[in-house]
Amino acid sequence: MTFETARNRGARIAATAILGCTLAAAAVAPAPALAEDGTTRTETGSASSAAFLMADSSKIVASVPTRIDFAVNGDGTLIGPSAEALKIKNESVFGIRVAKLKAEASNGFTFVADASKTGTDNAVELNITPAGGATTKAAHVTTDTLLPDPAWSLDRGGSVNVEMGGAVANVTNDLSASQQFATINWTFAPGKIS
Repeated sequence: MTFETARNRGARIAATAILGCTLAAAAVAPAPALAEDGTTRTETGSASSAAFLMADSSKIVASVPTRIDFAVNGDGTLIGPSAEALKIKNESVFGIRVAKLKAEASNGFTFVADASKTGTDNAVELNITPAGGATTKAAHVTTDTLLPDPAWSLDRGGSVNVEMGGAVANVTNDLSASQQFATINWTFAPGKIS
């Protein structure tokens, strides 16, 4: 090997080393990187942030009847207010749904699925039906129960009429004066049931 060849070889090795360092430096050049706290670090003078929206379930605005009066016929049939009077209205700026329903019996009354087939004292069969939807029996929603029926969906500014009826059996309470027999708890969530 001559001196000239050795020098060319050394230059090639040096050039390769310089090129390798340049590529390594380019690989760690300033570029936006996601930091552990969810921020973007940039050394290029610009960056982008993605913005997202999500409804706050605790801030939904809806109106429901606060008192529902029923009359009891001699045969035990419950006569409730009109579906229009039992309207639930969405007053939020986005679509919502009645996500859960819970019925709590009170004053010695007990919910039953069928008043005509029970021996339970102060039995109440209470049926709750959204317009165009399936009936939910209060006896089946004594704990927070999900409502999968799309009829419980309310568009922005929309409403749903609700029918309530049923029957009582084996009444031992004095019905000569109005008394509370239940509390209906409505839980709302953003979005529609599909």
